[in-house]
This record gives sequence, C-alpha cells and structure tokens, in this order.
Amino acid sequence: MAGSSRDDEPGARFRRDPHPVLRPFVVEYWGMSRDLAARGGFTITPDSFGELICCADPLDSVAGDERVRLPACFLVGLLAGPLRIEAAGVVRFLSARVRAWSVGRLLAAGPDRGARGWMDATGLFGSRLAPLAAMVARRDWESGCEVLDRVLIERSRRWKVVEAADDVDVVGPFLDGPRRTTGEVAGDQQTSTRQVERRVRSLTGTSPRQLACLARFHRVRDAIWTDPAVDLARLAFEAGYSDQPHMTREFRRYSGLTPSRFAREALGEKKRLAAADVAFVQERAEGGG
Repeated sequence: MAGSSRDDEPGARFRRDPHPVLRPFVVEYWGMSRDLAARGGFTITPDSFGELICCADPLDSVAGDERVRLPACFLVGLLAGPLRIEAAGVVRFLSARVRAWSVGRLLAAGPDRGARGWMDATGLFGSRLAPLAAMVARRDWESGCEVLDRVLIERSRRWKVVEAADDVDVVGPFLDGPRRTTGEVAGDQQTSTRQVERRVRSLTGTSPRQLACLARFHRVRDAIWTDPAVDLARLAFEAGYSDQPHMTREFRRYSGLTPSRFAREALGEKKRLAAADVAFVQERAEGGG
C-alpha cells in the first residue's frame, strides 16, 4: 500500500468513457486514490446506478459493530440505504458505473444482495483479476479501463442490444420524467403489471416503486449538491413530494442525513475540492509542469 495520497496529486482522480459498444450498459469508468483513514472513511449513498469496484487495497464494509472485508472486486447495486466504507490508509480503486438495468445482468447469480448492499464480483475477472489489481495499484487507469472493456464486452455478448432497448422501455419510466405507476407502464408495454414488476426486479434488484423513490431521491440529492442554497420547500414540491417533511424523511432514509445537513456538508466539500484544485494548479505552475 502506498504511504500517502492527496486528492490534488497528479493521477489521484480519473474519468473515462467506456468502449462505445458498452454505452447501453455502462455510464463511465472512474478511478481514485484517497487516504480514507485521514478522511474517516466514506459513505456510498444510494442513487440510480450500480458500481463495479476493483480495489488494490484492503477495504471494509461497516454496519454498526459489524466489519466485513470486501472482495478485491465487488458490485454495489441499487442501495436501499447508505453503505459505509472504511480503510486503514490509502485506497486505490477503479470503478465502472453501470446503468440501473445492467445490475441484474452482471452476475449470473442475479441481483440478490441480501442485507449487505454489495456482491462479490471477483468471478467476473478470472485470470485478469491480479493484473487488474496491479494496474490499479500503480494508478495505471487507462490500462485498467482496457481490462474492464474486455471483460464487460465479453459479458455483454450474452446480452442483445435490442434487449437493452427493451430494458430501457421497462425501467426508464421509473427513473426519469413524471412519476408513472406500474399499471401505466404495463399498459404502454402491452403486458401485465405482474410482468413489469418481475422484469424490473430481475434487472435492478428492486421494485418499481422503490426504483421510482430512489430516482427521485437521486434527483433531489444532485440538485442540492449543485446548489446547496436551493430552497428546500420549493425543491420538495418540484420533485413531487407531498410536502417538505415527506422529502426529509425519504432523504434521511437513503442518505442518513437531512437535506439541510447534506447541503451544509456539500458546501464544505465543494470548497475543499476547489481549494485542492487551486493548490494543484499552483504547484504545477511553481514546478513548471
């Protein structure tokens, strides 16, 4: 494990698009090297995406008094609540952010995560696992992404693009736009409500109703992150909650925080990131890089 790493170091943060053939299933690749011990760990809050995470360093999932060592590669599905992650020092990881309808496809065992919120995904990589871990350890993000491309393209050959389009038609209405009932989506698809419920659950690991609630929370969370000073009462109305207390209850259930506290923490984090970016630019200028 590396001795230290700062978010403003060259190579500490990374983002890249997946291979074009994967775009129906994968949003992006992103990597990071971060001292989680210094930051007190971090919390993965639910959103409308899954994460396939490959880590070069020991990482633990923490829930109350229970601490579980995570596999070198694991899949975080569509969470029902926050997932706490901790480590003893610097952690280097590379992640594929996958679309909601890809979560159930990624593992042959299906989307059942039990109460943990994550699944062991080392079996996806086979003999490529050790080389991928070495690439992540030296922060060779580009080579790591090439491995992810190869593994996921091989996996996606079992999936038909036309099926992906059908999946969007079934899952998409619960993610975007005005809230739709399962019956309305079933009518659009000319199928039964039961078939829609089964299809959504098999693809995403959650019910249509919970998927819609999760997507609404995701939009609210992103709106607060974009503008921590946003009017929360107006935001609750625009998001379709019955009132602001309704939004607060759902926001706390998914994130463990109230919207107002999240806004304060978002403002502090944005200031910290801005300061890190300024420091990095200044160091590069002083060093002639």
